[in-house]
Amino acid sequence: MCYNGFMKKSDMILAGAVLGIAGAMLCLQGMGKDAEESGMAVVYQGRDRIAAYPLSEERTEEFLSPDGGRNILVISAGEAYMQDADCPDRLCVEQGRISRTGQTLTCLPHRLLVTIEEGEAAGLDGVTG
Repeated sequence: MCYNGFMKKSDMILAGAVLGIAGAMLCLQGMGKDAEESGMAVVYQGRDRIAAYPLSEERTEEFLSPDGGRNILVISAGEAYMQDADCPDRLCVEQGRISRTGQTLTCLPHRLLVTIEEGEAAGLDGVTG
């Protein structure tokens, strides 16, 4: 049998079905991955876990330390950041936004730690050599 280089109608239908199924599988895998990678912002006061919030939900939370200190944590657009704090150095506010597993925000004066758990592993932050 000689092949003339043209696909029959049935070959085109089969190829379209295979591509459609593959595309649907990629979409479904991507949707599950987004939910899995979103992670949780877990808050510790000293050694105690006091709260956990999904990064997929927008919220603002205020935390009061035993010594009267105050921190305001914001979760927005899949990221967590310290919006305000009344500690003397305010380094926790300057630490920026976090969204990947293992990243942390730390307020040493108030013994407050926010860490991202159950999300995408953190990649390289800069060039290594």
